[in-house]
Amino acid sequence: MKLLQATGRYYLAFSLLLFVLGGWIVYLALSYFIDIETDERLMDAKPALQFQLTEMDSLPAILVISDDVIEISPLPDLEEYEHFSDTTFWDPIEKEFEPYRKFTFHSTIKGQPYRIALSHTKLDSEALMMTSLFAVLGILLLLLLAINLFNRYLSLQLWRPFYRTIQQIRGFTFDKGEPLTPPQTRIEEFEVLNNALELMTTKVLRDYRSLKQFTENASHEIQTPLAIIRSKVELLIQREGRDEKELQAIQQIQEAASRLSKLNSSLLLLARIENRQYTDTHELSLKALIEEKLDQLEPLISAKNLSVHTRLAEVSRNMDSTLAEVLLNNLLINAIKHNLPDGQIEISLQQGQLRVRNTGTPLTGSPEGLFERFRKGAEAGPSLGLGLAIVKEICGIYGFDAGYEYKEGWHTLLISWAG
Repeated sequence: MKLLQATGRYYLAFSLLLFVLGGWIVYLALSYFIDIETDERLMDAKPALQFQLTEMDSLPAILVISDDVIEISPLPDLEEYEHFSDTTFWDPIEKEFEPYRKFTFHSTIKGQPYRIALSHTKLDSEALMMTSLFAVLGILLLLLLAINLFNRYLSLQLWRPFYRTIQQIRGFTFDKGEPLTPPQTRIEEFEVLNNALELMTTKVLRDYRSLKQFTENASHEIQTPLAIIRSKVELLIQREGRDEKELQAIQQIQEAASRLSKLNSSLLLLARIENRQYTDTHELSLKALIEEKLDQLEPLISAKNLSVHTRLAEVSRNMDSTLAEVLLNNLLINAIKHNLPDGQIEISLQQGQLRVRNTGTPLTGSPEGLFERFRKGAEAGPSLGLGLAIVKEICGIYGFDAGYEYKEGWHTLLISWAG
């Protein structure tokens, strides 16, 4: 959920709470003031009612005059008493109870004490109160909606530089070699964030250039003495007069130098992949690349007398050609190296997935660490343990998922993608 949506929901919930609370307060206030107004009218009508009752020949128990209902009952003794209350009376026309405001007081009529209850209808007052209430609530609702809409508009305007900065961060790459240049803003907090991002990306780019230069220089400098060592070792091997132990030691030196050269190349490749230096992407036919790689690896396949079965659909992906070749090469090399003599390899390419299966002995290590660097089984021999780590890195660049399973004598590497 976006920040503006979250704050908008809180504002809306708070506004609804204010609306309900405000409506309830307005209703109580209107009821209170209308009751006070009605009570004053009833108090003002008291002298006229007393005079009118004095002029009457007889006093009925209930007397109806216009919208007023007068209840009269004799008292044994006269006591000072005045009381206001709410009551209801049955309306035979509407066939329902109607609300009234009652004023009860004690008075003497022709020398006799009486309890007199003067009730006045509240229909007109309630109609006025409801009209006023709906008017006030309508204004309050419009005000709250206007405040929320204005707050959303204002938030969008104020947060626009922030979203532009986020967009620049998403599009930031090391290849351009330029630090972030966030838009200018008058918001102090955003300005602090932009300055920090600009300084950070400047430092990251500087460190990246230094690391890139160091990696390339180190790789180049390592290859030179390695080439010298390998050439000198070959000369030593060609010389006659060496006993078996010397030849064996020289051969071990040659194998170590070759292994170190491969390790240097693999680590350099990993560094370049992590630094996103392979950006020349275009549509590639995976089927054609797999067939080409199988032709190139035919000597290795024949050396172990392996049977290769393929089911290749026409699938294309937008990738860098170098990384695509490395990905497929490592998968196929892995299936060949870790296979049994006279074993089998099955390659299945479909829309959304590439499956490479090979026969082999069960994995001795944990399957979860198979894609980690320098992780390999005991049967891996001279393997560097970087092939599947490189596969994992390439999959991470393009959003592929890499998985492994072993079942019934078959190792399966599955590369899957969406779309």
